[in-house]
Amino acid sequence: MKKTIIISVLSSLMTCAASASSINLLSQNRPLIQFEQYTAQEKQRVANQAYILLKDLYVHRHQKDLYYGTSPNPDGHISPVKAMEKLLGELDQLSTAQMHQRIQQIFLSQRDLHLNYIYPNSYANFASFLPFRLARVTDGDNAFQVRISEVWHGTYQFYLPDAQRPSLGDTIISYNGKPVKEAIEQFLPTAGGANTYGGFVRGIDHLRYRSHRSASVPVNDKVTFEMLSAQTGEKYTLTVPWLSWAADLPAVQSVETSKKANEKVDQKIDVLAGTEQSSNLEFARAQQLAQLMGEGDFGALNTNATADNTISWSTMQYGDKNLGYIRLSSFEPATSVNQAMWVIMRLLDDQLSDTDALVIDVRDNPGGYITYADRLFQLFSSEQVGVSALRFLNTELNNDMLNYSPLRNWGDNWVKLIQDVNGTDATYSQSSSYLTPDQANFFGQAYYKPVGVLSNARSYSSADLFTCGMQDNGLAKVYGQDPQTGAGGANVITHSLFVEQVGYPFEALPQGQEMRVSWRQAVRFKHHQNELIEDFGCYADVDASRTPKDLKDGGQDQLRKIAMDLFSQPVSKSAVHLAPEIGRLVNLNTSERAFSVNVTNTAKVQLFVAGEAVVSKTVHAYGATPKAVSFELPKSISGKGWVRVQLKGLDEGNATLWNTVRFVNMTE
Repeated sequence: MKKTIIISVLSSLMTCAASASSINLLSQNRPLIQFEQYTAQEKQRVANQAYILLKDLYVHRHQKDLYYGTSPNPDGHISPVKAMEKLLGELDQLSTAQMHQRIQQIFLSQRDLHLNYIYPNSYANFASFLPFRLARVTDGDNAFQVRISEVWHGTYQFYLPDAQRPSLGDTIISYNGKPVKEAIEQFLPTAGGANTYGGFVRGIDHLRYRSHRSASVPVNDKVTFEMLSAQTGEKYTLTVPWLSWAADLPAVQSVETSKKANEKVDQKIDVLAGTEQSSNLEFARAQQLAQLMGEGDFGALNTNATADNTISWSTMQYGDKNLGYIRLSSFEPATSVNQAMWVIMRLLDDQLSDTDALVIDVRDNPGGYITYADRLFQLFSSEQVGVSALRFLNTELNNDMLNYSPLRNWGDNWVKLIQDVNGTDATYSQSSSYLTPDQANFFGQAYYKPVGVLSNARSYSSADLFTCGMQDNGLAKVYGQDPQTGAGGANVITHSLFVEQVGYPFEALPQGQEMRVSWRQAVRFKHHQNELIEDFGCYADVDASRTPKDLKDGGQDQLRKIAMDLFSQPVSKSAVHLAPEIGRLVNLNTSERAFSVNVTNTAKVQLFVAGEAVVSKTVHAYGATPKAVSFELPKSISGKGWVRVQLKGLDEGNATLWNTVRFVNMTE
């Protein structure tokens, strides 16, 4: 069986290699990874544009100085505006490469994966990597042990057949002669992780993967590890050559065509949707590499696919209890936000409706649409939910853009925020949201049992917002594979979008360059009112760190512990039951206007049609046996297409116990 798998993987690798000779030893590709020279005017333009983003738009710049301290400091943080002013004064003395590296250092030192200075194509299209993955593992008293979590055997076999391989679970003791924790700490100012755990896992990533969109090429062609074998307990030395991936090698473009190239960043979304993005830019590229190599980070479950390949599901039996599982690999769905919502609702209404608890897995989720994360909260709440709130840096440029450019059409609520603080000494505006309360609660509740969110320090951006929002709304227990999420608390906008939508003072960048900036800052709500997500992330309610055993069994032990904790939570005896075959879309005609549900442990049921209260029934449905409750829908909705019908279950004191929404189409 294993031999068959290896042959299949090798066949896939050979096909990839034949179609795209994009993988090579770094030692052979190194001469190709060079900066094209800029003219003096191009250097000035790039530096000016970086200065504008950092000074006038970068919403976290004050927070970063407070969190890390102003430079010089041990964390390597650089106060961005002062550093850019110094660079602009010295620009004539800097080569193209020196300018790029200085600006990059300023951007990276903010430790914000939403703030990106992306090198020109000639450099940015490359990445360097080692053919295995690493993980933080808790082993006894050591919460920061680093072990091999996956070995890319096919990659070794095809590209490095003579190189020594590590084994799953082997521990890294040192990296190029430095103790592994010291080596990771060395990378903190450049790897992008914001807090203790975010910094540590991003530092781990930096040990074996460097995207040259922002990271410099490794100094040496090989890496030497001191290792401890998980099988024998013996120490050994592992030396591995860096491999180099040329992701894409287009011809270098002229200044006139660079704006069109920059639009590639947002080619999958329209302009307005692009303003709702909150994501880690590099994650998709790293995943693309793993897929190209025929490898993957396989977890504990063989999940079932759905109509959207970012959503999968499974169920697990633990004794007499059933655990539901939904994996969200991204908040940028392969279909659309609305279609993804329907996929998830169908799972909750049907395949997962009889489970005793549910885990939503957002580990390694890089983010995506904020509105997608915000819409999910309602599916787990009997009450009206709150959603993500965002605010601006109070600057003249933000005021001018939101009042006198097409950005004014992005929403009157955003315009009002900046108008209210313009001319004052307030650092930030007040906050607002993408969704109105009605939009955020349109679909109603779909799951009524205990819910857990499984996150880690690579859960970033919209995945942060989702995890924090579930916690803020009191809808789920957060289980942390790392005790904090990745701490990406902003809405990110590309520089090229500002060029397109605003014009002056923004100018297109040369040679396919791009920048991104954290533009609107996310603040938490309800249980964590006005707390920041950036740098802090969400703290787990339960530490579910991986152990050496989890590496061996694919995380089965970790998931079992989470399941046992969820099963121990109190379960509401109040419930509503709608037959799965009915679904959320109900076709009726005028002669059969009856709409019925079965309820348990519910005192009253209210019916709302198109948002208006129609009737309230006292049902006194107590005990384990469901009681049928029937309503007659008004004739007035006939011929109006799909109409939203909401049912709410109340207790004797009129507190909401559950709510559900169906969409009815009634014809003559």
